[in-house]
Amino acid sequence: MSCPTFESLSAEVDGELAELEAAAVRSHLDGCDKCRVRRSELLLLQGAVRDASVVPAASDGLKTRLWATVRQRRRAFALRLGVGLAAAAALVVLLLPLVQSKDVIPELVGDHLGTTVKGEEPLDVVSSDANVVEHWFDGKLDYRFRIPRATARLLGARMCNVGGRQFPLAAYDREGRRMSLIALGTAARSGQGTCEEGVRGFTVCRQVANGVDYMLVSDYPRSEAKRVLTAALSELR
Repeated sequence: MSCPTFESLSAEVDGELAELEAAAVRSHLDGCDKCRVRRSELLLLQGAVRDASVVPAASDGLKTRLWATVRQRRRAFALRLGVGLAAAAALVVLLLPLVQSKDVIPELVGDHLGTTVKGEEPLDVVSSDANVVEHWFDGKLDYRFRIPRATARLLGARMCNVGGRQFPLAAYDREGRRMSLIALGTAARSGQGTCEEGVRGFTVCRQVANGVDYMLVSDYPRSEAKRVLTAALSELR
């Protein structure tokens, strides 16, 4: 999911969110340092208000002034947050593809967990036929999302929305172990590829094939995950 709004974070801190929405916010916080910092600031503010409110000698006038100060600080915090996010978004658009941001990868790993592993997010197209799945993405992307055939048993696919951008995800079952293949978009040049373990508990490998940057998310160790991705993409060349 994309970063929650200031109002959602504030409501989560105050315990005013519905359980499902609160769980989604907490799940996002696990992979987003920026939002954890914002939540910590809100907790400090909440603690200051609580400590002040238990002073027995506080008059009604003092409480009124205190709440006015709290509201003013919250509005100022929301304004700074909005300006900061707008500036960051503009910088990403001007200088780098969104997918280069490290914040995107944990979000996509979360989509793998929710879709391919737990089945909480439904697939948009359910089929073991790669031709059917590829055809479903026609017209939805500005690049071609090709689906490897022989890597594992294809379960289907869906479109993930992260940071206002859509990424296609194909779900696989390989001898009882679930994997997701995600196309991150066109790549300017190819490389040797990278693999990283321990990304929200999974292994993430990336490699370019036919000008498209692919990412494999699995619970395999780095060496095996890299081998699986290389073999899968070799079908597409």
